[in-house]
Amino acid sequence: DCIIESFPNDEDDICLILHGFGEKSYINNLKNSVRNKNIKISTELVDSNKLVDLVNSVDYGLCWYTSEDLNNRHTAFSSEKIALFLSQKVPIITNYSESYKKLYDNFNCGLYSVDLSKIYLKVLEVENLPNSKDSLKAVKITFNISDETLKLAKGTEIEAGGIDFFAKG
Repeated sequence: DCIIESFPNDEDDICLILHGFGEKSYINNLKNSVRNKNIKISTELVDSNKLVDLVNSVDYGLCWYTSEDLNNRHTAFSSEKIALFLSQKVPIITNYSESYKKLYDNFNCGLYSVDLSKIYLKVLEVENLPNSKDSLKAVKITFNISDETLKLAKGTEIEAGGIDFFAKG
């Protein structure tokens, strides 16, 4: 809800696509709350062979995990979603956790925000990241993935649930 509310109505060159799954009543309420033509909510399944193309079609990846449980606080180094964005050189915007702080301190591949309602401001900041080399370096080192594995991953099944995108243009 905070992301939708904070997204400006007059921004014509940026579109927010929220993609993922959730409780049906929550998704319906979310869809009904959208008053901005540049916000789309998608719950459609994405063919696994189209996922890399989908990720490559966006400018920013939004990955927001609650910090309430220990597992979520370490997603910078374990999330398939994070690895997918980084492997495709897509900068990420995340919530704050020690793992994301460590990731961004070592690699210039994204930004974190403490306040979800200010996430749009991070979209403006992330444009200035020279991240393509750092993204690949981060995914190779953090996830211990070789070039050969990255090539193979383009043809494998990857779960698409919970991926959010900012698309510019």
